[in-house]
Amino acid sequence: MRIPTGIHARYVLMYQDRGYWHDEVDPNTGFILQGLSLSTPIKISESVLLVPRAFFTLDVDTKGRDDTFRMDVLVGIGLEINLGKENPPEMEFPEDP
Repeated sequence: MRIPTGIHARYVLMYQDRGYWHDEVDPNTGFILQGLSLSTPIKISESVLLVPRAFFTLDVDTKGRDDTFRMDVLVGIGLEINLGKENPPEMEFPEDP
């Protein structure tokens, strides 16, 4: 296993429209969420990457009257397997300024 060689940072904007329950608007649905996603791919083999991720919420704006939606940090891990190529392309990371 190789040590991670870079961190990917992304600004994320998520939108969920209103939901309906028996043709009535559900007051607890609909939001706009802004956050920052950080990940660092770890090359396990020539065709397998392990990708730990963290998502940090910056702002949540709900559409309902009752602001009950709360989120702080989400963490996850992904496994990316290249099934179609014997030699996948090299990972590219931005240069330091």
